[in-house]
Amino acid sequence: MNVIKSVKVAAIISQAILMLWLLLTVTAYLFQRQIQLLYEGGSFNTEAFENVFVFAHIPQLLAFAAGMIVNYLMLNKKRSFRLAPVIIISITAALLPLLNRFCLNGQLVFTAHLGGSDKLSASSQFCEVTEVLMYPLFAGLIIALAASAVYAYSKRNLRKQ
Repeated sequence: MNVIKSVKVAAIISQAILMLWLLLTVTAYLFQRQIQLLYEGGSFNTEAFENVFVFAHIPQLLAFAAGMIVNYLMLNKKRSFRLAPVIIISITAALLPLLNRFCLNGQLVFTAHLGGSDKLSASSQFCEVTEVLMYPLFAGLIIALAASAVYAYSKRNLRKQ
């Protein structure tokens, strides 16, 4: 298998893992009440249930979009700027954990001040579930980072030959 084909296979695998993350996150939002019931048990007040939006999903969705763009650039037939994928995905992978933690902490402080203990409990429990679901996103970004580095290096060597 040549280098270009292996990069394309890695980009497709990364794309599939990123789509898996999106599917799991949407499923978690659809079944949010059942997730809360698993955590709370009998003490959960189902009448006062409100859906929780996790602020950390904003940078996660941006990272998802960046990963999809990088994979598209590597799969595209036109190879104009070969360093673009590695630059985009490196910045994304470096900033995502910081922005994710900042958003989660900000949301929990905001909810504690305005919502009270019930909303803080529901919010923190759903944040825990979605934080575990973030592992496929990181895996997809890491695969895209490795593939983009090989992509940039292989093109440089092919031009020299």
